Amino acid sequence: MASLVIEGVPDALYERLRRAAGEGDCAVGDFVLGVVRRELEWLEWKERWVRLPVSQRTVSAAAMLEEARAEHEGFTDAS
Repeated sequence: MASLVIEGVPDALYERLRRAAGEGDCAVGDFVLGVVRRELEWLEWKERWVRLPVSQRTVSAAAMLEEARAEHEGFTDAS
């Protein structure tokens, strides 16, 4: 597994991350990985959406949510 070091994190941002991680009862690193994972999933979803023909972009939100849940069945933030 790879490691990632982020230097130059402003103190105020780190405190926000620390508080949010504490509210989620997890370590800052685990919290940040979860945020990065969700952001990447969002970006990938947007890329797929843009490639769809306009006629297919009218799928209901419920159907899209069901599809996303099926794709990530068994997904947890710890994975």
